[in-house]
Amino acid sequence: MKLFDASMEYQTNEATFTLPEGLRDKTVHMFVLNEDGPNEFSVVVSRSNVTATDTLDEHVQRLKAELSATLPKFQLMKMIDRQYDGCAAAELQYRWSNNGMPMYQRQAVALIKSDIADHHAAFMITATCPRPFSEEWDQAFNELLDSVRIRDPHRLSMSESVDEPPTVLAEEKVQGECAPTNNSYVFALAIRDRVLHVYDDEEQACRRVNALEAEDGLWSFFNSKGHPLQAEFVEPNTGKIWRSAGKYRLRRPLLANMSTLDVCIDQIAKVVGNRPFDSIAAVRQLLERQSGASSADIDAEL
Repeated sequence: MKLFDASMEYQTNEATFTLPEGLRDKTVHMFVLNEDGPNEFSVVVSRSNVTATDTLDEHVQRLKAELSATLPKFQLMKMIDRQYDGCAAAELQYRWSNNGMPMYQRQAVALIKSDIADHHAAFMITATCPRPFSEEWDQAFNELLDSVRIRDPHRLSMSESVDEPPTVLAEEKVQGECAPTNNSYVFALAIRDRVLHVYDDEEQACRRVNALEAEDGLWSFFNSKGHPLQAEFVEPNTGKIWRSAGKYRLRRPLLANMSTLDVCIDQIAKVVGNRPFDSIAAVRQLLERQSGASSADIDAEL
């Protein structure tokens, strides 16, 4: 499979040139105050390729897991919604320890078009200070983010964006909505953010939810009936500092003391999924139907 057209013209600020076939763009731009020695403020612009089915929320969840796994004494202080030139973005504000010295970073990321087929690019701007951001450097970074303009060839159209669907009133979703006959749905609840993700099946859930986070207990899984599922690793995660994700599958737990989805439903902040399961009200209605069907089966047996 060709990753690039052999005649692709690549542009930089200083020149243009033709990229040899197969090369991928891993450009990193670094901006510092001093040529040598420590900098009280610096900025790095980078990008990485992600599959086109990934949403911004899913990418940020993985990013948090990777930062937590690789940066010593990582502490997430805040996560907020952002925009790059009208494109949805997220910002993480955190601190960590670099050889015993504290480092403070603000990291903003958005998904844009990639040159690789079936992929998007995670476009990331990171500011670093060796101490908490001063008002001056906070303002400088805010102004930098506000000045970002995404070139049209890299801007995702609404039809290409696979981030969470637009908000619709729950009553509009539930009323008259036909429940699908597919019983392979998997629900994955992000414990920290209380966001419930709805996946088409087990394979999609295991592909979308990072194995490192699954092992660290940052997610709870449920089948289409709301019964708990547990991650069973077929390839273990490896490493302690530079960790590599393994592979897992979802199985019913051996212990019966795990909470069902209907018990957790009141703790959920929002739902990310395709219709009809794209609201808390819709998921609650599904669970009520499932519960009613189970009761009817029991009565029929009696």
